[in-house]
Amino acid sequence: MARLQSQKHRPLLRTLTRNLTLLKANLAQPQFANRHTVHSIALGKESSTLAFDLGPPDQTGWGGIAHQGAQNTIPVDVRRLDHVFTDPNLKIAVLKIDCEGGDPWVIEGAFQLFERHQVQHVVFEDNPNRTAQLGTSTNHAIDILRSCGYQVAPLVPDAPGELHAWLP
Repeated sequence: MARLQSQKHRPLLRTLTRNLTLLKANLAQPQFANRHTVHSIALGKESSTLAFDLGPPDQTGWGGIAHQGAQNTIPVDVRRLDHVFTDPNLKIAVLKIDCEGGDPWVIEGAFQLFERHQVQHVVFEDNPNRTAQLGTSTNHAIDILRSCGYQVAPLVPDAPGELHAWLP
């Protein structure tokens, strides 16, 4: 899932997974009224249609873009984040990415947002096994962010699984 946080409105981008219904029910609560928009798409490095692995039936968050040969997949529409948010004046305080190894692809697909410094903070995960299955790496994501002027470090010292990138 990728989540953007701006000052007043929080668009949530979520693939068509089992927990989409739960997400929509939570956002229907009065305290969230008119503060969120749900986009039922996957995010990636290019706009296309890809296979999405639903993950184990007893889990709601372990799915992701499928590596070749994966079973139990559905087709999903994939968009670049910088094609979803095209307003050059948009300012994003926090972009949270948790795509089970697809994080480098989401970051690559948001390159224009990072290049224009529209995102202040990015939090993403390092999932070496899944990124390797997808033919990418967390280092690729780090290189993209650093090339746009971001600093990158573990979100929590001595806990390398979650990374934080920010503009100095």
